[in-house]
Amino acid sequence: MRRVTRILAPLATFAVAVLSSAAAFASDVPRLTSPGLLGIGAALAIGLAAIGGALGQAVPAASALDGIARNPQAWARSSLR
Repeated sequence: MRRVTRILAPLATFAVAVLSSAAAFASDVPRLTSPGLLGIGAALAIGLAAIGGALGQAVPAASALDGIARNPQAWARSSLR
């Protein structure tokens, strides 16, 4: 079952992307291009990117400090000094 899921999940994702792209680029679909909505979308994108970057830096640093707390002699070999 796990092997089937590993094969079908990417195929299903690809199928959804291909099928939804035609509807997204159709010319008769009304588009929401008001400057206010674009600003809100940009703010959300920048905020989520900042959160992701902060977590990407915080998790390894927390793990390093946790290891140093367990073994204080490791401080001399770390790159945190």
